Amino acid sequence: MRLHGFIHERFEKLAFIETWTKQQGIEVSFTFMYEDNSTFPDINDYDGLIIMGGTMSTNDDLEWIRTERAHIQAAIETGKPVLGVCFGSQQIAQVLGGSVGPMGQKEIGFHDIEFTQDFKDFLGVSEIPAKQFHWHGERVFLPESADVKLIGKSACCPIQGFVHGDNVVGIQFHPEMGKATIDELLVNCIQEIEEGGEHVQTQAQIESLIEPHVTTDLIYAILQKIFKK
Repeated sequence: MRLHGFIHERFEKLAFIETWTKQQGIEVSFTFMYEDNSTFPDINDYDGLIIMGGTMSTNDDLEWIRTERAHIQAAIETGKPVLGVCFGSQQIAQVLGGSVGPMGQKEIGFHDIEFTQDFKDFLGVSEIPAKQFHWHGERVFLPESADVKLIGKSACCPIQGFVHGDNVVGIQFHPEMGKATIDELLVNCIQEIEEGGEHVQTQAQIESLIEPHVTTDLIYAILQKIFKK
């Protein structure tokens, strides 16, 4: 298994995803979108695709965003497993015929998700920890398709992710993040917290919730399901 990752920010890496791939002995190559000389791979150079988050919008008029979506579409059409996180999930949603738009408020910090039975059945688990880490101000609008199933919803965002078929997953939240990655967000995106909001926790609140609620269980279950068949 060879995976390829699309990385959009210097401060937002694979985090626990990288930990899992190292444990599994899986090779991972990268395209770093923030580098001027970044290049896209040939689709035959990888077996699965991971698209990470970012501060940009999928609706931004940027050539690399459109090119990235074309790669995602090709990967899905050729049956490759694909995982998208936050911005990455929004890219997948647009490829599948959905859309992306502002929520009107941001969702930042540890907030509860009501996960669907469809998602639990997909992962083969009976329970998923409700409290997950979030950092976003846009959401997806899913296409009407029997092949696209909702993962769950929160009080702020009615679509927290989706499953397409049996090997494509988009997650709006961040089960891949540990303390080091969250600390990077708190340094580089602190202005979003300072703006406040009903669903925006303070830095102190977030830091107090990292230890009791950060776990690898969910992200490992997702990775095992779609990349280790």
